[in-house]
Amino acid sequence: MVHDKIKDFECDKCDATFSKNSDLQRHIKAVHNKIKDQECPDCEYKFSSNGNLQAHIKQVHNKIKDFECPDCDYKCCTNGNLQAHINRVHYKIKDFECDKCEYKCSQNAHLQQHINMVHDKIKDFECPDCEYKFGLNGTLQRHIKAVHDKIKDFECPDCEYKCSTNSDLQQHISTCTGEMKCSSGEYRVMQVLESMRIDYHYNTTHEVKSTNWLRWDFMIDYNNTKIFIEYNGRQHYRPVQFGGISMERATENFRKQQINDQIKTDYCTENDYPLLWISHNENVEDSVRKFIVENTNWDGDKIDGTNWGE
Repeated sequence: MVHDKIKDFECDKCDATFSKNSDLQRHIKAVHNKIKDQECPDCEYKFSSNGNLQAHIKQVHNKIKDFECPDCDYKCCTNGNLQAHINRVHYKIKDFECDKCEYKCSQNAHLQQHINMVHDKIKDFECPDCEYKFGLNGTLQRHIKAVHDKIKDFECPDCEYKCSTNSDLQQHISTCTGEMKCSSGEYRVMQVLESMRIDYHYNTTHEVKSTNWLRWDFMIDYNNTKIFIEYNGRQHYRPVQFGGISMERATENFRKQQINDQIKTDYCTENDYPLLWISHNENVEDSVRKFIVENTNWDGDKIDGTNWGE
């Protein structure tokens, strides 16, 4: 049975099949009946099986990761997780296919999660502190930790940034500029302007209307006029849930961002001020250099015959 992969125990509530009746019963208990009667003695987490509880204690509380990948630095607490990692990352095996779309994955559990969340729109994990619902308990727990408990136990080694999840930390580290206190995109703009020997004002507030002041990424004084450069992160193009905020909050932030961006565009158009919008996926150096050349008399070395910076 084990070697021939015969799975003749079928779930009558979904398409899952198993080699053992005990595996089928664990599946029904965890997936369909949502029974989680195994409680962690050290935190609030609950599990449907003792095996999952012990794996949680081993990994989260005891910090034991004694299964090492032979091909990279990945470590985990169970052989099952290790094999899943090898199949997914190194062998690129994705033999579980969704019959409703082109989604493929390496684990049946991930396929079922995909179907529940994407196609069936099942969100049966409810936040006890607000109206939000989630398709995964892990997502719910991250929400509670970040939004309600305000726990930020992941710290950047190069600056004062703190967050609630390792994924947010890794994303921050990939763009961190240390003590510069700015985004990596803004830092690249600085580098280009400084390499061109151009004076600039960074992160300054400037009046755009008698009752409206806005922060500008870069403002350059040139020949008694102003030149503006704005570096746009993802939040300028779509709602982004920074720090675990709700989608409603992210959507409202995006709406305000669009309004401010339009005010800046109108202001520069009305006053004939050059304005460069740089998207986060553009080549910063090429965009900045071309913009400066087109709007100044920069000759490749310096600005000639101007009251630059005065």
